[in-house]
Amino acid sequence: MRRFNKIVAVLLCVIMMLGIAPLNGFVGLKLPDLSGLFVTKASASDSGTCGDNLTWEYDDSTFTLTISGTGEMFNYDYLIVDDYTPPAPWGQYYHSMRVAVISDGVTSIGACAFWRCTGLTSITIPNSVTNIGFRAFYYCGLTSINIPDSVTNIRSQAFYGCTGLTSVTIPDSVTSIDNSAFSGCSGLTSITIPDSVTSIGKDAFSNTAYYKNTDNWTDDILYIGNHLISAESTISGNIIIEDGIKSVADGAFYGCYSVTSVTIPRSVTVIDGYAFANCTSLTNITVCNPTCVIANDAIGSVTITGYLGSTAYDYAKSHGCNFVAIEHSHIDTDNDGLCDDCALALRGTCGDNLTWVFDINTNT
Repeated sequence: MRRFNKIVAVLLCVIMMLGIAPLNGFVGLKLPDLSGLFVTKASASDSGTCGDNLTWEYDDSTFTLTISGTGEMFNYDYLIVDDYTPPAPWGQYYHSMRVAVISDGVTSIGACAFWRCTGLTSITIPNSVTNIGFRAFYYCGLTSINIPDSVTNIRSQAFYGCTGLTSVTIPDSVTSIDNSAFSGCSGLTSITIPDSVTSIGKDAFSNTAYYKNTDNWTDDILYIGNHLISAESTISGNIIIEDGIKSVADGAFYGCYSVTSVTIPRSVTVIDGYAFANCTSLTNITVCNPTCVIANDAIGSVTITGYLGSTAYDYAKSHGCNFVAIEHSHIDTDNDGLCDDCALALRGTCGDNLTWVFDINTNT
């Protein structure tokens, strides 16, 4: 804007001189050189702040954005976006930007930071980043992504619509992947999720090539690693989840109207929100892990079978569900001198903030 104003001012001066002086007065007159005012590129054309201790600089000779400093990046509100121009201060370069480099010391990638930066194909994320924000790379042109082993959370729609991505490996540091985080990544054929992930949001990987490939589904259920991601709405009857599965994703069986019962093995440690919501024919869920974390509203008004004193028992009690206790089989599969069922069941709650554990070896 300052360059434009300068151009206008000089031109006005020239016009005024032409208007008030006779033409023969300009013979031999040397006019000012205006060529420098019309430079279309600069080595570092724009810069600013993007966090309390963060700065950004865009180099339009290399089409590179560099973010430097320490701490969190600002979050940007996509609701104020006009005509699809990204809300971050470098948004005007969303078509031309090809590379983004986030320097070590930055701890988060803010919400909508690279929203619709369709020209962006490559980004460097340092090991200092722990959080990738809401819609951070929404509809970006990324062709690859290296998520460092420092990130713990990938927020909702973080990579939504990144059609150029073909593979993603979630590092062991990540514990949660929120709703629709990679939804719409139509080119995504390879997905790796470690056991460290304990929460997977609804539709986290929907409408990806991996999701649409029927070879990746087993008996109408999509597993990725040791996580149950989704079930076909047409699935029916009695469902037994594979042993070894660690988590059941948010909304995994949502609207599976023909499912009548579900057995969840001991290996499952987390059942996410609405996992079995709106399953109108479902009458019974058996939860074999007495310490399984069950999110609020994960299970509807059904009979829950589990161990007395277990989290399933607590869930049934707090949600008004009928509860049926599992009878102990007294089988010692790991040869530790304790029956599997009893060893698991001898613990529970005895107050709002109290728990109890009985050690069968010491009778304490």
